[in-house]
Amino acid sequence: MNHTDEFYNQDRTKDIRGALDYNYSRKANYIKPFKGVKGKWLKWLSEFNFNPLPQSFNFTTEMRRYKNERQYRLPEVPVYAFDDQRFDWTRQYGLNWDLSKSIKINFNATNTSVVDELRQVGVPRETNAPAGTTDLEAWVSDPSNRMWKDQFGNETDANGQNYSDIVRENPDFVSDYRWDNITNGGRNRQYQHDLAVTFTAPLKYIPLLDWTTAKASYNAGYSWDAAPLSIQEFGGIIQNNQSRSLNVSLNFTKLYSKSNYLKSIDRKKSNRKTKRKTRGEVKQDDAKGETKDEKDDRSRKKSKRDGPSDIERILIKPLLALRNIKFNYRENLATVVPGFNAGLSPQYLGLTSGFDAPGAAFVLGWQPDISYVDDPNSSSNWLYDAANSGWITDDRLFNGQVLQNRTISWDANIDVEPIRDLKVNVKLNKRYVKDHKENFRNLSDIEGVPDFQQVARQDVGSFEVTYASFQTLFNTNSFELFQTMKANRYLVSRNLANNDIPHELDLGFKEGYGGSASQVIIPSFLAAYTGQDVNNLDYTNGEEVNLEQQIANSSYIPRPNWNLEYKGLSKLSFMKEIFSSIVFKHGYKSTLSVNQYFSDQEFDLEFGQDIPGLPGIKENGNFYSQIEIPQVVIDEGFEPLIGIEIKTKSDMKIDFEYRQTRNLALILETTNLQERKNKEIAFGFGYTFPDVNIKFLTGDKGKKNSRSDRDKKDEDPDKLNNNTNNSRGGRGGRGGSVNNFRGRELTLNVDFALGDDLTVLHELDSDYSAEPTRGARSISFSPSVDYDINENLTLRAFFDYNKQQPKLSSSVDVTSMRGGVTVRFNLN
Repeated sequence: MNHTDEFYNQDRTKDIRGALDYNYSRKANYIKPFKGVKGKWLKWLSEFNFNPLPQSFNFTTEMRRYKNERQYRLPEVPVYAFDDQRFDWTRQYGLNWDLSKSIKINFNATNTSVVDELRQVGVPRETNAPAGTTDLEAWVSDPSNRMWKDQFGNETDANGQNYSDIVRENPDFVSDYRWDNITNGGRNRQYQHDLAVTFTAPLKYIPLLDWTTAKASYNAGYSWDAAPLSIQEFGGIIQNNQSRSLNVSLNFTKLYSKSNYLKSIDRKKSNRKTKRKTRGEVKQDDAKGETKDEKDDRSRKKSKRDGPSDIERILIKPLLALRNIKFNYRENLATVVPGFNAGLSPQYLGLTSGFDAPGAAFVLGWQPDISYVDDPNSSSNWLYDAANSGWITDDRLFNGQVLQNRTISWDANIDVEPIRDLKVNVKLNKRYVKDHKENFRNLSDIEGVPDFQQVARQDVGSFEVTYASFQTLFNTNSFELFQTMKANRYLVSRNLANNDIPHELDLGFKEGYGGSASQVIIPSFLAAYTGQDVNNLDYTNGEEVNLEQQIANSSYIPRPNWNLEYKGLSKLSFMKEIFSSIVFKHGYKSTLSVNQYFSDQEFDLEFGQDIPGLPGIKENGNFYSQIEIPQVVIDEGFEPLIGIEIKTKSDMKIDFEYRQTRNLALILETTNLQERKNKEIAFGFGYTFPDVNIKFLTGDKGKKNSRSDRDKKDEDPDKLNNNTNNSRGGRGGRGGSVNNFRGRELTLNVDFALGDDLTVLHELDSDYSAEPTRGARSISFSPSVDYDINENLTLRAFFDYNKQQPKLSSSVDVTSMRGGVTVRFNLN
């Protein structure tokens, strides 16, 4: 493409691309060397298999040649000409290989390189200008006389020869230079790959374990980015990531069924009645001379003796309460290391030609250990090992940050059925995030004698776990509970200090552990609001009183939350005639969360609380803490504490729920505790009236559908199918379209709720009862009527009433009411 205008004498662009793709694929051929082995207990051996060759392999190479030449019209001398030329080469690789039916591997890699070329820069100049000639006289109008330089901006090669002189003597040198770089694969600019391995355990072939399933996966990534040509001394950037997951399911119902006896216990007892024979129905048995009735009675008695008795069911059934367990674990890790030596370009799978830097473990996603050490010769720290091996730049001006991220999350769901129709679901969740950053650099003052150090280390993160503090949820005296927390601080301070040295500023506390220290407040708060004795905490290693360390520990198990449902009442014989379902509900949910924590920059890792050059105690008289937590939040509630859903045979629905929740926010910066409590009672009523004809709305002046009319639906299958296809869900689980046979429905719903909400702010430095900061009593009443005029048109009339009565004298009552009529039209 060539373009000229009043500014450009020439603007020529060439963009040429070429690509080559290769794909190989085959059907997996699983070889079973022990296929001939027979037997139930050896099936796992007979199913052992492997696939010797990958299913697919693909390779793509793409080259792009881009060149732009621009020459301005003015000035005529010297001529301003500019070249922008690039030669990129991208290669992609992919491998998909199922080593067996259980093990699957997927690998993808991309390498991007640049084909370096000589280029002309500057303005054209007369090469044979006589001595003493001025620059203006030496300039010429021929752009080909511009100076030649390589990709680094050098005018001479490694032997000191001038590129411009070489090109004048050998015009083919420019293309030879380019082809030499193409032959060498170009100069790598970026490399990245991803690896995914999944393993599904073949437990179904093991009779003792076929009630379990387990799947594990490992995903890894690695990337290398070259250093810019202008700052090669700062090096490039390498980074890797790793994701590990494990999913396990245990089906205990299937386990119990392996035993015929437990299976009969677990199975619902049959209530089928034996059909009575007529008085004269007698048939002789040819072998024993028994009547058929006598034989059936003997069989029933035998069956009754062989099956479990009611006492056995009562005693053993609770032992089979555990029904199912599902466990999911996931861990995401990543590391970024800048300053990777520019001379260490990847050659094979991200490794250098010697298969050493940055190490096979690193390119496979394994996370290096960069924990703080005070000995630079320690082999336990990957950064020092890399620096000693020459992998990290020793430029004293380099100040890049090393980053490392860790995210752990797991959850467990446990289904329990203590008695029939009583289902309990137990949940446990944990999520922990930690982001670490530091500067790893050469701090030496002597050129050539590196002194690498880890400086400016900082951790930032968050965590959330399921928790349990319902022990104090129903405590009506909030002030007394807060006073317990305040009193706990003295005990925690004494146990942490383990000496009798008094605090400098806080009377009654011990040295370094005052009443405002986070190491003291957090365990005092958690102990008070979970009903624990602070003297029972383990202070020896500080883990139980260090919340972040406690949650980060892999051995920490979150507290269980649960949901409960019981549906058995409606199945009793005297209830079946009236109720279609009666469901009792109960649930508890609680979380302990810290939205952010961070490391104290003034805490010295080598000397602990005592920092060289600084006082070992803060201005407030407390020790420095390695981790600072600004706020701890406990959010819990019984939702509902008790709930009932009733549905009758006559389309009546009654709902009732009582909920109680609490939110506790401990604010460390202001040493305050914000407590919010909420109670709510909700009641709902619904009833559906069938075959309601409101004549002035429907326009139907006739009577309601007669029985004979409705019976026509059963006589005409086409109408039955048509009505079924046009059915739609209704309230209370009812479904079906409004049509001439079914009639019109009028649904009445009434919702009523009473709420009590209160928020108070407790101050640690105050001895007075906390004053409410906000809160209100509320009442709401919402009746509504829905009427299906026809199968596409629904009319709804509603009224909403809500009243808020604040608990603060500075606020006023607020009452809102709204009502109206809505029309909904469905387009089919």
